[in-house]
Amino acid sequence: MPSLTSFLVFLVTVCCVSSWSLAEHQQQLRVPELLRGQQDTTCPQTLNLAGTDVNGPRKIIPNFYGNYHIQDRYVNGKPWYLKEDDKDLRLYFNKDCSYWLLTTEGAPGHTPMGDKHCVAQIYNSHSSDMCPNIGTNKHWHYWIPSATVWVHATDSQLRFDVVISTL
Repeated sequence: MPSLTSFLVFLVTVCCVSSWSLAEHQQQLRVPELLRGQQDTTCPQTLNLAGTDVNGPRKIIPNFYGNYHIQDRYVNGKPWYLKEDDKDLRLYFNKDCSYWLLTTEGAPGHTPMGDKHCVAQIYNSHSSDMCPNIGTNKHWHYWIPSATVWVHATDSQLRFDVVISTL
């Protein structure tokens, strides 16, 4: 007759193996979306955050301006971008906010994981498109920390333009 101790060891073993298998199965279900590459999208490979107005967001967050490159993986079923010269800056679609966000949240150079919080310095209020809104009059907003307010950006303040590769 088995002892109570051996029964509890058996029960704990079955419980842990079962939950590990479930977690592994759930991860396997997510892998195909994460591994879809750049060739699967029609989004631009490189975007440039531009703006000629030296006031507004360029004065508050000047390091945000520049080129952003598409990454190999998708986040929330859409491509995401890292800034060329600053791996802290990421542009991605946050499904909980339903916005494209430009943020420093998360580990530098890694896939954004901020879906539980809609933390950003720049966001787009009218886009759940596959790609970030590009060009003029595209509803980008920026945060002014000193006034604790979001401001709608004009095209001369900030916009994303497609960078055409010369290769």
